[in-house]
Amino acid sequence: MPAVSRPAEPRPPRPPIIITDPRQIVRDNVFKPGWNLPTVSIEQAAEIDYQDMIERDTRQKEAERKKSQKLVKEYGDDEEEAEELKKTRDFDDFKDVNPRGSGNTGTKGYKYS
Repeated sequence: MPAVSRPAEPRPPRPPIIITDPRQIVRDNVFKPGWNLPTVSIEQAAEIDYQDMIERDTRQKEAERKKSQKLVKEYGDDEEEAEELKKTRDFDDFKDVNPRGSGNTGTKGYKYS
């Protein structure tokens, strides 16, 4: 059986070799500033800051809501406590007005006045 040879795949082209003169590099960099120049405009930077502020505000509100829910779960709600206290006080008032044993005694021959 004869060997089947496949055509060789073409190699990707190599990048060209650029020979640079060091003096040309220095000439190109003569009028460049020694500090980094801004990469975004003032309007773009303001928009980025505004979006960050909105995200931060949303996270803070969510954290405060979770914290308040945790505190309510841990210590109870003030409205629930006030409602329970009112119920207890109402029952105490009822007990003061109606002492023990003062129920339906009309059939036993004695009455409380």
